[in-house]
Amino acid sequence: MNHQTLPQSAVQAPMRHQWLKVFLSIFAVWHIFSIFVLPDPDSIVYRHLTRSVVPYGNLIGFNNTWRFFSPNPLIRLLEYDVFTRDSSGNLRLLTSGRYPRRLEHEGNREVYNRKLNSGMFLMIQNKVPVTIGRVLCRQYANADTIAIYLRGRVFPEIEKADLAYEGQHVTNLGEVVRQYMFDIHCADVRSGVGGSGGA
Repeated sequence: MNHQTLPQSAVQAPMRHQWLKVFLSIFAVWHIFSIFVLPDPDSIVYRHLTRSVVPYGNLIGFNNTWRFFSPNPLIRLLEYDVFTRDSSGNLRLLTSGRYPRRLEHEGNREVYNRKLNSGMFLMIQNKVPVTIGRVLCRQYANADTIAIYLRGRVFPEIEKADLAYEGQHVTNLGEVVRQYMFDIHCADVRSGVGGSGGA
């Protein structure tokens, strides 16, 4: 029996099967590639493919750096002070907060860790004004300026730590500091200019 006597659908079925195998193979290669690329956001491959691999990683929940799974002693919390202007034009503190909120106020540990990592990533990429800043300026309609800080533990050099903290628990090493980073000007954010001022 030759192909001329077969129905056209019977001839096309093997072709569809071949295309499906090709598609699934390409998808499998892309998926495995993403698994290896996503844990290292500092790599040149990650930075070069950010627009394609990161949305895919976010979609399937795989965009987790090594910090998500391992303790990171250099973790920093993003904190903010929201200021309004009074009738005389002076800045007055309205409220303070942090991103992420405390663990008990987030859905669960996974949500907390994801927000913690996203906050650090946004700081590195200088995207806080157009992301978190935009949300805060919308949340606090009367906000004029939002001061951004990083809070984290500063560790001593290893030699000093050996001498000064011998016999103490690791959580007592170093000191927690709050470092001012920059101001977000809500008027600029609302107008689409950006809103990040210098230190």
